[in-house]
Amino acid sequence: MEAAESAGRRQCVECDRPLAEDANVCPNCGHDYRPSMMGHAWEEELTPLAPAGGALLVLSGFMQMIEGLLQVRPELVLYDSVFYTETSVPSATAALAATIVAVIAIVGGTYAMTRRRLAFSLTSGVGAVSMGAVLDFESPLVMMGLVVGLLGALLVAMAREEFID
Repeated sequence: MEAAESAGRRQCVECDRPLAEDANVCPNCGHDYRPSMMGHAWEEELTPLAPAGGALLVLSGFMQMIEGLLQVRPELVLYDSVFYTETSVPSATAALAATIVAVIAIVGGTYAMTRRRLAFSLTSGVGAVSMGAVLDFESPLVMMGLVVGLLGALLVAMAREEFID
């Protein structure tokens, strides 16, 4: 008879008193046996896509900014041990615009790394990529900046559901 009675019971881990097998809370000490939601288990795990995409947007912005500034002073650019003295930028205004958009890409990439302001992050990334059209496409820095910026914008877009907007 004792075996049948103990089959439907267990011991409380807190007070070591008998406890019904289907009990959620110990009637003696109040220990809760229900599954807890520690650490917000109902939320999805965050992927590294948004921070990685944001970092790439920041890198692309810096590349575009450097190239924009160098387009104003082309004598400073050195490619393959040969000074590059021509510029395809029609004016310093276009280089300045590219630099401003690059700064916006840096700020947008910073927001993407913290998973905030998705629309601004994507817009700044697309803006930085599109500003490469104003700059010299023969420049390796511009081409790398375009590729890195495009990849960053894609990673941010893939992580869009992780953003706190």
